[in-house]
Amino acid sequence: MIRSRFFLISIFFISSIISAQTCLNPSYRLDKLKAKEINKDTIFRWAQNDLLFLELKPHDTIADVGSYNGYYPLIYSVLTDSIVFYLNDIVNEGFVYFDSINSICKNLRGAKFTNKFKIIIGNEDSTNLPTQAFNKVILRDVFHHFKYPLKMFEEIKRIIKPNGKLLVFESTINPNIEDQNLCKGSMTENELTKLFLKNGFSLTKQKHIGNSRFWFEFMLIK
Repeated sequence: MIRSRFFLISIFFISSIISAQTCLNPSYRLDKLKAKEINKDTIFRWAQNDLLFLELKPHDTIADVGSYNGYYPLIYSVLTDSIVFYLNDIVNEGFVYFDSINSICKNLRGAKFTNKFKIIIGNEDSTNLPTQAFNKVILRDVFHHFKYPLKMFEEIKRIIKPNGKLLVFESTINPNIEDQNLCKGSMTENELTKLFLKNGFSLTKQKHIGNSRFWFEFMLIK
């Protein structure tokens, strides 16, 4: 009986961790970065799929909406140059980890960052980001959390440049797999792309990363 109860508690605990890692960019990544064996080559292995898809270039101005603590822009900055990242979220609690992650990533790079970072706090229906300022807007594991997705579509239309790219990373529902342990609000691949099309964004490319995870690239329909 005790063993059974312990087993159930363990499963619940593990499931909670997996769910949090999917949705929140939590502080566990800071401990991961501190591991002694982590080096610049490790960062390249972690980030290469993202970098190939995102095509980050010098002088990009990028809005990372739902950034939480800036983890991914900082990881990308180990390997990229002369990009301006606006780190945007509706809470600032995650950004208490920003300086620590920043310091570790600079050490891994072996030189000062040439990328720049600006933290902007918005709210549930506004990013508070400048109008038509971004040639790339990234939504990583955040779209399914939007309380007012239709308002956020309008926000993205406001902040993105006319020829800008909207880059979306989402874990999608596979109708053929039960109990995928995805966050509330997750959609199938087809549902997601249709919703974006309905709200003014056409799909230009996508990449399957594995385990029903996808990168999608959208552009404004003119």
